Amino acid sequence: MFSSAFLLCPSTYTILILRLLLPLFIIIPHHHHLQVTSAPAVLPPKHNNVTDRSSLLYFKSKVSLDPHGIFATWNDTLPFCRWSAVVCGRRHPDRVVSLNLTSLDLVGTIPPHLANLTFLRRIDLSSNHFHGPIPQDLSGMSRLQYLDLSSNSLSGVIPSKINHCLGLQIIDMSYNMLGGNIPTELGSLPSLYFLDLRNNSIIGQIPLSLANVSSLNYLLLTDNRLSGGIPPSLGKLSVLKVLHLGGNILEGSIPPYLWNLSSLEYLSLSNNQLQGSLPQDLECGMTYKVSTHGDVYSYGILLMELFTRKRPTDGAFKEGLTLRTFVKDGLSEGLISTMDECLLANGVQANDHYQTTNHAKTFECVSLVLRIGIQCTNDLPMERMEIKKVRNELNDIKNKFFGRE
Repeated sequence: MFSSAFLLCPSTYTILILRLLLPLFIIIPHHHHLQVTSAPAVLPPKHNNVTDRSSLLYFKSKVSLDPHGIFATWNDTLPFCRWSAVVCGRRHPDRVVSLNLTSLDLVGTIPPHLANLTFLRRIDLSSNHFHGPIPQDLSGMSRLQYLDLSSNSLSGVIPSKINHCLGLQIIDMSYNMLGGNIPTELGSLPSLYFLDLRNNSIIGQIPLSLANVSSLNYLLLTDNRLSGGIPPSLGKLSVLKVLHLGGNILEGSIPPYLWNLSSLEYLSLSNNQLQGSLPQDLECGMTYKVSTHGDVYSYGILLMELFTRKRPTDGAFKEGLTLRTFVKDGLSEGLISTMDECLLANGVQANDHYQTTNHAKTFECVSLVLRIGIQCTNDLPMERMEIKKVRNELNDIKNKFFGRE
């Protein structure tokens, strides 16, 4: 029997019990008179340090909000190689090799003139509020190795000319609003090591050309609208460590060639329309760390569905909003907008003497469960909670609020 110390009306009590227990079972310059707002020509015949400075200033002009004042040093008082977030090279001390503007709450667009920074090896604009399309012509950036545009509001398509950046090793465009197809040209990047396109609205099939990228270690395509089957040719990726294809509408059989990838450590295929089963050694987790992490992801989704009465396919989840982000934002904002209205409504029926206490207990209980759901659905499998820990924590929640059996 459960303790009666948790004073909720019977209906709320019953709902919480059922929902808590159920998952347990189942840049040209204009010399010195440069105007920031006038656009330099893209990719002039000759590039030099003046071109780099012009391009940076034009990039600055396209940022409409800079709450942390990162661009305050971007003026005539300092050489551009001493501007905040700008790094120039050792062999070429007057040329920009790195631009690091991550997590600065910047708002603006990315101008095509950025491609005039022909010595750039690293660009990190992640975790800001850049919007609009990604510049389509990146052909001048042959030295680029690292491109991180993740966690913005970029739209449009992935530039097909990205294959001109032959030195690219890291591409991260996850958590945006990109659409269109995955360019087949990505398959001609000889040094590509990490490709992350998660949480966009990319359609079409997984290009067969990706199987030509023999250096690929991480392929993350989760939560898009990819269709068709999983190309058997991916079995040629002999150094692939992580393959995330979950949360799409892939169909057909799981290619048996995948099981021959001895380097594969993490595999996510959940929430698709695939058929077939995993080999026994995978199911048991003896060869790959696959089964428990994949299972716990679905388990986390189930927990969030039960306590919000919403599904990942609900029409409200679009333009980057998912069930997980909905719940995560709700937890940081006080939970009330996230909870199933049924729980809240039933709780209000309690006597005034108990109403405040009951709401607090209900919120705390549901909040703890939803936080488990968030941890179970982390993007990288190795960051997800182990299934045994999930069960133990759910039992602890049950015992805390309802007493031991």
